[in-house]
Amino acid sequence: MLTERLAEFVADQSLDDIPDEVYDAARDAVIDTLGVAFAGSGEPVADIAASWVAETGAPSRATIWGRGLGGSAADAAFANGISAHALDFDDSHPGGRGHISACLVPTVLTMGEVLGSSGREVLAAYAIGLELASVVGRAFGPGHQRHGWHPTATVGTIAATTAAARLSGLDAEGVARAWGIAGSEVSGLARNFGTMTKPFHIGRAAQTGVTAAGLAEKGLTADGTIFDDAGSVIDVYAGGDGEPIEYVVASLCHPWAVVSPGNCVKQWPCCYSGHRTIATLVDLRGQHEINAD
Repeated sequence: MLTERLAEFVADQSLDDIPDEVYDAARDAVIDTLGVAFAGSGEPVADIAASWVAETGAPSRATIWGRGLGGSAADAAFANGISAHALDFDDSHPGGRGHISACLVPTVLTMGEVLGSSGREVLAAYAIGLELASVVGRAFGPGHQRHGWHPTATVGTIAATTAAARLSGLDAEGVARAWGIAGSEVSGLARNFGTMTKPFHIGRAAQTGVTAAGLAEKGLTADGTIFDDAGSVIDVYAGGDGEPIEYVVASLCHPWAVVSPGNCVKQWPCCYSGHRTIATLVDLRGQHEINAD
């Protein structure tokens, strides 16, 4: 069963067996995402998220970045996830089909803060979460977004749940149940692009990941075969042009997704879809000595 194999990977992957280059790449992603999150924490959408978290009155267990405030683990991950995507300056991952770091970094840092996790544990959870994002994103294929979904939100929900389950120390059965819980929360409509609800998608993915792992740890039941057979999350959400899930799972960690293809860190502070055009214009300006006049 594919779900069982993936869950065993998440639960049992040894820290010592993860290559140094994976930790290095994960560290770079965390630093980059923190930078854009602190920049985004002053945006109006982040104000709204922080205000909502404050009004919930939950005990402060985790930091809301750039605010001097705190909240529950799930709510802090929510607010921080929104900040991470508020400006759309965050990196993207080709395999994960979106801005997966913005979902993962708030999850792993929030969980790490609450649990007292080591740096290596946090970075490993990030890398493992991105590995699952690549599996799901490649299986969903480009058609997933053409059908109206926001891949960062959908794939990011599975990625965040993976990372949270890993840091929580769930066994393989617990990881599979956490995915089953999160599977009922996979959502995000692309038609909300251009509104505050786009970064809300990312905050919600991080929040769902923390919540699903926590509920699984407490014994909430869910389907434990989310990646298998008819009605699986792949079957329901794939666009019809993705890679076969069996093939993608077989290539797990060969190489690690955080290393190759790795994250695409933005050269310019805008949506990544515009970067090719910008690069072309920069090249043309240099070749033909075009100036503002």
